[in-house]
Amino acid sequence: MKPIASPSWRAWAGLWAGAIGWSLHHQTMSNGNFARCPTMNGLTDLGVGTVAIVIILAGGFLSWTAWRRASGGPETSHEASGRFIPALSLMAAGLFLLTVLVQIGAGLIVPACWR
Repeated sequence: MKPIASPSWRAWAGLWAGAIGWSLHHQTMSNGNFARCPTMNGLTDLGVGTVAIVIILAGGFLSWTAWRRASGGPETSHEASGRFIPALSLMAAGLFLLTVLVQIGAGLIVPACWR
């Protein structure tokens, strides 16, 4: 059995980048809607959301590469503990991506002063 040769930061990248991307989008838009309600619009939400999505996808990609380096997949027989953290991190990135997409949708539909 070959040793798993993936840096530990790469395994956690999806979780951390997902949380950072989501919090960037959430805090920027909630503060903007509260403090500058008349000037906020859907394009600002779309721009900040796009930056957050890029951050989340980059972290998810790094977690995916760590999972693949740990021989992730249904056909392998390697020890599962080396694949668990990257897989969990990849799923967390997917969940954070979904929350940002839903918040972007809400930002485009609901007027700024009503959010």
